[in-house]
Amino acid sequence: MHKFFLVAVVLCSYNLSAQNVGINEQWWSDLVGWDGISHWSEYQIYSPGYMGPNSLPVPSLSDGKVNNTSALTTAGQFHFSKGDNTQNIALYLNYNFMKDVISVDLFFIPVEFFQMSHTKKEERRVYYKYYDVKNATGDAYLNTNFRVLSEAKNKIDMAVRIGVKTASGGNSNPARFTDSPGYYFDVSVGKLFGQSKKIRPYAMLGFYSWQTNQDRLPQNDALLYGLGVEYIGSQLSVKNEVAGYNGYKKNGDKPSVYRLIVSKSYARLILSMKYQHGLRDYDYKTFELGLGYKFSKDQKN
Repeated sequence: MHKFFLVAVVLCSYNLSAQNVGINEQWWSDLVGWDGISHWSEYQIYSPGYMGPNSLPVPSLSDGKVNNTSALTTAGQFHFSKGDNTQNIALYLNYNFMKDVISVDLFFIPVEFFQMSHTKKEERRVYYKYYDVKNATGDAYLNTNFRVLSEAKNKIDMAVRIGVKTASGGNSNPARFTDSPGYYFDVSVGKLFGQSKKIRPYAMLGFYSWQTNQDRLPQNDALLYGLGVEYIGSQLSVKNEVAGYNGYKKNGDKPSVYRLIVSKSYARLILSMKYQHGLRDYDYKTFELGLGYKFSKDQKN
């Protein structure tokens, strides 16, 4: 029995090691055409089409209003694609400083776990030393939102957002995060329609820029855009959105996504669900379930 167990362990170890036979510097050198001098990061493609789902996601869509609800939400996200399945925790924090005027919100991925196929690792040019890495810490996004116009006074809502992408994300080596900063700003408008005032279309237009960690063309600039419509019920919100951005390098840097977002408030709790479907340069289907806690009672928009 002991001999059988020992043989099984040896065979298992052999099979595991056999999977990585050839995963060495020569394999990576042949894969990327290494010149023998440049750092490995020069051969990765820093665009959403060649990295993990949380590396350069399409920012949330501004809707012309300032969020008056101060709350902390914890969510689980599940991303599915051919060759890359990812699970992560997501934290959302919104704090309203002045009703209808200014708020600050934070989005952060404390940890993600992923399973990438060999083909996907080759496509993303993963450096051989990090071939077996399976988890990473994500980036933080900090936004400041200002309301410019109010529908009650100006017949239309308008808001400005200034956002910063930090370099807090680790593990750019297995092509999960860029380990570089970025920023974006946008203007959004929205307006209620219908006799019941429950339908609210909105639109956003802005600019997005991020560092690529490469000596040549070290920055990518993009047009940021989005359209959406919201159904507003009693403590219920249902949003349908299409959003994206268009970079100029044409290397998988034009992601666009569809989103369905449903949220329901219960006293100080918020239950939320989101489905996101990649339309271009973002080959993921994402499901998210979240639970939020409001620090105070709602301040109506």
